[in-house]
Amino acid sequence: MKLAAYLEIEGNSASKLAEATGVAVSTITRAAKGEITPSRKLMALIYEKTDGHVTPNDFWGIAA
Repeated sequence: MKLAAYLEIEGNSASKLAEATGVAVSTITRAAKGEITPSRKLMALIYEKTDGHVTPNDFWGIAA
């Protein structure tokens, strides 16, 4: 699932994910828009904090 789609699900927000991962809200927002590619460490945190809904492959467009 793309990060942007995950953030559109009710109850999810960039601010909650930013707090959970320890990064700025703008970092999550820019990653969701495809403006930046998260670091390997941040991808792992996003994967963990989204319960596996957003995977590192989702940032690269690789089908699982």
